[in-house]
Amino acid sequence: MLVTRIVRLAGLILLGTCATVANASEDKIQISAQELRTICKPDAIKNDLDIQKFCRQHLNESIVSSVPPAGRSAMAATSAPMQKPPKAKLPTDDPCDKRLFVRADPLDNAFYAVLPTSAGNAKGASLSYTNKASAGTQSADINGIVSFVAFGSGPCGYGGGGTTTLWAIAPWVSSSGTWNEPVSKTENEALKGGVDLQVGLLAPTFFNSQHYFDLSPFDQTDFRGKAHAGGINLAYEPVIPFLYLGQSPGAIIPHLLNGYWELRAESEFRNVTSAGVTNLTVGNYEWFGGTIRGQLFLFYDPVPGSWEANSAIANRISLIGTYQDYGDARSSLEARKYSAEIQYKLSGCSMGQESDPKCQTSDQSSSSISFEYDWGTDKDTLVFTKQYLAKLSYKY
Repeated sequence: MLVTRIVRLAGLILLGTCATVANASEDKIQISAQELRTICKPDAIKNDLDIQKFCRQHLNESIVSSVPPAGRSAMAATSAPMQKPPKAKLPTDDPCDKRLFVRADPLDNAFYAVLPTSAGNAKGASLSYTNKASAGTQSADINGIVSFVAFGSGPCGYGGGGTTTLWAIAPWVSSSGTWNEPVSKTENEALKGGVDLQVGLLAPTFFNSQHYFDLSPFDQTDFRGKAHAGGINLAYEPVIPFLYLGQSPGAIIPHLLNGYWELRAESEFRNVTSAGVTNLTVGNYEWFGGTIRGQLFLFYDPVPGSWEANSAIANRISLIGTYQDYGDARSSLEARKYSAEIQYKLSGCSMGQESDPKCQTSDQSSSSISFEYDWGTDKDTLVFTKQYLAKLSYKY
């Protein structure tokens, strides 16, 4: 690896010297397309900042020519100046521009303080709609959170510079529950807005782990605007790859199955001043508990040419299970909820396609359809739900 890097850097120095000489004689940088293709392969530049810098400069600013070197000076003297090609972007340039996230819930959200990942493995915000014309009723299930990184530090150009303590500030709005028309006596719905104040601690010497802490003040109402509650949520999420916690260190079954599980521990202090159409009561709640979610990805990175590599199934099918358990320290209230989901990706990229340039861009998004079963009580509304859903999801 060291020898390879030395050879690459020697090549860069040689090309830089040639470019300087060309500038002095022609006032243009002449680099062949073959030379750029050789040096600036995505796999070659992925972990080498020096090569990334060189490729950004020459893909964006140089004049790429397939004319043999011996004929370039004569062509420059007899021909009109060559025009610059359209500005090119490297896949590695893009992810750090990502600041907007569209996800299912806080656990589905990205860690703002570090390099944002694509939406390929997120659940995504979802919508389902039912219109029973014979009964004159309508309902819509709306679940999702939209957040925007306003300020932050980290390796994505927010000012990190390799530090192991990172931070981010991200306003957000979220929706969960079901809207009904006409209005039911009680409805399982919550519309919230707040700000995430996130700190990330990277511990490469401790099992290459990462630790994220969120403090989120919020305000809550319902879809009718009748309920009102405010509070603050504190959360902790660890990432320990060798335990498949928060990140997969490698395939569970090579080419066929991958996955990981997630853990979010929470404490929440909430004051309700109006219950609206929920089952909340006026007063204070002190919730302690958390959420566990497991995700399995089928036909992960299959062997080319195998039946699993069929484009209709490869990197498209996910199985997702979620369990939430909270208890109120001020009373005997408990809120437990289970969810099982099978998701089929309609577009976008999944785990196993990280080397594909289109999967490394900041605007990478995907849509999917899913079938879900929910059973239990939501702590935001205290309404018991048992339902089957067919949903359309979008993740960014």
